[in-house]
Amino acid sequence: MSTDPNPYAPPGVAEPEVQSTRYWYVQGTDLLAKNGATLPKVDLDTGVHEGPMTAFPRVVKVTNPADILKGLALLGAVFFLRDYFHLEKFGLFLPFFILLLLLKRIGVLRESTNSVVRVWSFIETPRAKRSILRRRLRIGAMILMFMTIMCPPFLDGALPDFLAIWFQWILPAGILTMLGLAIWAIFDRPKTKTKVDSPGWLRFSGIDPQALAHLRADEEAYHLQHAALATYRKRLVRTVFYHRYPLRMLIGHRIYNPFAILQLFLMKFLRSKLLVRQAYHFSEAEEVSLGNLCPPLREAAESWLAARPDWIFITGERLPSPAGDLVVECADIASPGLEHCLRITRAWMEQKPEKGITQFTFMTWHADGSHSSTVDQPYLALRNPQLHHRASGPPERVFQAHLRHLSGHTISPAASIPELHARLLDEKEETDRLLTEHHLQDETREAS
Repeated sequence: MSTDPNPYAPPGVAEPEVQSTRYWYVQGTDLLAKNGATLPKVDLDTGVHEGPMTAFPRVVKVTNPADILKGLALLGAVFFLRDYFHLEKFGLFLPFFILLLLLKRIGVLRESTNSVVRVWSFIETPRAKRSILRRRLRIGAMILMFMTIMCPPFLDGALPDFLAIWFQWILPAGILTMLGLAIWAIFDRPKTKTKVDSPGWLRFSGIDPQALAHLRADEEAYHLQHAALATYRKRLVRTVFYHRYPLRMLIGHRIYNPFAILQLFLMKFLRSKLLVRQAYHFSEAEEVSLGNLCPPLREAAESWLAARPDWIFITGERLPSPAGDLVVECADIASPGLEHCLRITRAWMEQKPEKGITQFTFMTWHADGSHSSTVDQPYLALRNPQLHHRASGPPERVFQAHLRHLSGHTISPAASIPELHARLLDEKEETDRLLTEHHLQDETREAS
């Protein structure tokens, strides 16, 4: 292990984990990544870092002796139930195994976040498609072989001659085919090897030299940027408790996916640690020009400005997560008289950026200092619920609903763009304070 001082190292290397927001770093010719990390978009096997990339999870299950005992206990329960209820048909075990899978899933959601270490890395898309195709072929062939081996003995009235052929040819051929598929799967693994390092960390070895050079350059750029910030302060981070959020907000656009809804319900009900995440304070966001926003957000902002050319682009911001997987960008656009402000927000997971959600929020300030807002997505009514509501439809329809909602209120336009900036900052600070007061997040702390 390298002895070079590294303020971003994981536990046991330089500083305690809580002091660092780094989720990965290069150590010699290896890469160490923290559980939940999303690595930069570079193929660790080939070094390719341009063009379309596809995210893949690298998952390692930490062996727990208790899991073996649970498995033996469940196996004993299966045989006990079979003998007690005289269950002879294989199909009668299906409900039991479905229940077993559900209980296993609940156990995964309740376990410690380090019982399964998962790190997302990227593979060039053409190679990823070939890998997925090979995997599906193997799974399909395994299922076919399993059915061929297991089904004939359970057929009623099976002919003795057929059973003789089955024992002599079909069973041995099926077993040899399954062994061949298993060997194929072993040799078809990525060249980059992974293993558990310290608790909650994966070590990647055998990385392509070009990929390693790209990672080192990325890390060096981060260190240089951090060194400039460290002259006056460290970064502000906090813990967010998403299991305390309303279920509808967690579901998002997966409203028609019953399996996702069931899983999120279980995660929320069980207070799963998978819904407890580290996040940067909003002040850590970097300013982004209109042209450098992510394409969906830029297109949404340009579309609004094209329809209303007298509106003004005020600012854009980008805030990633410490794990590198969740990214939030926003664009603030103001009406010509600075009486209304449109904030367009785009949030996405780096593993599936096309699944991101774009939210439109219209805000207008009143003479008493309060403000009204209209949102086209589920939201948290943390203050003055009567001043904030949701409207569905395209942005123009949401804006018209916002104008109707302002009826009876005295509007107080900002006197200048700097004053509008100040109002937007006050709104962020108030929202941040209320999120903390409602125990949806904890207090901020400094970290390197």
